[in-house]
Amino acid sequence: MKADSTIMDTSSRSTACTGEVCISEVLVNADGEDEHEAVGPSDWTAGEWVEIHNSGLTTVDLSTWTLSDKSERNLPMTINHVAYPTNANNLELASGEYIVLARNGDGGSCGFCLKNSNGLVNLSNPSGTVVHSVTWTSKPAQGVSIIQDTNDPLANWIESPTLSPGESNQGNTQTGPDYSPSNIVINEVMADSSPSDDYATYPGGEWVEIINLGNYDIDLTGWKVSDAAGN
Repeated sequence: MKADSTIMDTSSRSTACTGEVCISEVLVNADGEDEHEAVGPSDWTAGEWVEIHNSGLTTVDLSTWTLSDKSERNLPMTINHVAYPTNANNLELASGEYIVLARNGDGGSCGFCLKNSNGLVNLSNPSGTVVHSVTWTSKPAQGVSIIQDTNDPLANWIESPTLSPGESNQGNTQTGPDYSPSNIVINEVMADSSPSDDYATYPGGEWVEIINLGNYDIDLTGWKVSDAAGN
């Protein structure tokens, strides 16, 4: 009897990427019940998406590549499925750049669907060879992406501490995000204000306190504070 691949355990079946074009981040458990909604800079958590990175030295045309799910259903490699870069007019991925491909409101029929647990996504080159296979067993929290465990590229992918579509991952191990030492640090956070609304004017509402531990003034113009959704 032919095995039912839809119930096969995916534990520890990720593969190390064999080329320069690789999957770099995946969102499998979108916010809400409809995981096929369009995504973009205003909200990266409304639908499923896959980020691909080109670490090579030349531009690669992804129009004949394939992303497929555990049931071997493909995500059409077309412009309307490109969530990043915005206003893309082709599927060419330049050296060092990222592209985010999403279902982008293609309906709930689930042509290409990423299972919340025991899932898999494959990236195949134009010849049909799988160059990267990503698996996960546990269901990630809603709106939280998964990334490679850099301690073991063959392990199931792990939750990322930060959404980073279109850029390098901000945290690539289970110990937390990468950071650069600085005299400017977050000192205190009010994440759930009460009894005021979260958006109320200070001293009500949510707020973040920053402290300068250095010996000279620093102009924070151009700096930014962002949340897990990239807002």
